[in-house]
Amino acid sequence: MYWGDTMADDEDKTLSLRVAKAIPSDVGHGRARVPFDNDLGLKPGDVIEISGERNTAAIVWRCRPQDANLGVIRIDGIIPKNA
Repeated sequence: MYWGDTMADDEDKTLSLRVAKAIPSDVGHGRARVPFDNDLGLKPGDVIEISGERNTAAIVWRCRPQDANLGVIRIDGIIPKNA
């Protein structure tokens, strides 16, 4: 996962997380539930880039409390297919 303040950033900011199944209410909305205890300074509504064979975007959403320390990102099946 990549997130940058602006296109002019010299330094890439990355975070590696395991992918977990999305919450049913998030399916089709392009949301990525990410733990906020990281160095990226993410806020709800930020757009992140998810890297795979290709890159795709998702909207940051608050993770569930039980997911906070698991190191997972919850995304629906469309986002990984795009990446």
